[in-house]
Amino acid sequence: MMAAIGEGFELLEKSEFDYDYEKVAGVWNNGSVICSWLMELTQNAFSKDAKLDEIKGIMHSSGEGKWTVETALDLQTTTPVIAMAY
Repeated sequence: MMAAIGEGFELLEKSEFDYDYEKVAGVWNNGSVICSWLMELTQNAFSKDAKLDEIKGIMHSSGEGKWTVETALDLQTTTPVIAMAY
């Protein structure tokens, strides 16, 4: 889900318009189909760093992704997006 949100902001960033990403995140998080806790976190991040220059592109792994993929395999189902993410 976070990747989709990021792609949406990247699309805006590549456009010819100069958006205030904190405000965009606020709009998307109020009355939009993508309103969520992740969008709230995104808005908070933009409020602290308008271009997210200080944000690292790496997340700490808690092991939950691996556990989820292993469980999916045990249950004979696939989770390709989760597998790619962890």
